[in-house]
Amino acid sequence: MNTLYFKIILVFFLSSLLSSCFKDTTDEGGIETRLYGSVLDTNNNIPVTNLKIRIAEYNDVPNIAPGNQEDFIQFIDSTTTDSNGNYDVTFTNSGLGDTYYITAITNDSIYAIESSSIEFDELGEDLQFDFRLLHLYPMNLTVKLDTDVQYTPIRMRPEYTGLGELNKLKFVDVDYSRSIYTDKNTSELIRFTRRDTLTGDYQIAEVIIPETNTTSATQFDIFLREEDFRDQ
Repeated sequence: MNTLYFKIILVFFLSSLLSSCFKDTTDEGGIETRLYGSVLDTNNNIPVTNLKIRIAEYNDVPNIAPGNQEDFIQFIDSTTTDSNGNYDVTFTNSGLGDTYYITAITNDSIYAIESSSIEFDELGEDLQFDFRLLHLYPMNLTVKLDTDVQYTPIRMRPEYTGLGELNKLKFVDVDYSRSIYTDKNTSELIRFTRRDTLTGDYQIAEVIIPETNTTSATQFDIFLREEDFRDQ
């Protein structure tokens, strides 16, 4: 009898726990919240102007596993930075969510040194969120593999620019043209990686592009030899 009673209590407890874990909670709708702040390129001490700032609404759904699942509800408001890199926007929540993100929308020429998206759940207050971004400027690269280079394809990995499928260099003695964005005031390390098909080891060659000190498009040529590669 005691065992049966214990089982009933256990089932009731687990049912209550599961119910509370999966209960969907949302904020009351119609609450106005002011968000303001600055978006600056602190490396170059200049504002990031006319950059879109977007606010998204999510619903934080608890689950049994560690961490919560966030269901996207909608983009609820947006604004742009002014000539001083400042923004100021007041949004009204819908009542469908309970978690919010403010995001600085970066692009090829604007790089996020820190996170470009900040989570918050406070409503009805004045909240300040500042973003630290970096202005990048265009550079045209010509990359050529010497005829003695082995184990292609070789993958090219710039520091700031994603090249997708264009990061693969498959043929020797061919001029590859690639466009990247780089910080004009600091040097940039570009890594070239490959796999030695005989040993299975991964190898790397590194090229340092010096700072350009200009906002205009620049040109840089890279010539890779077999001797430039070493085991990682």
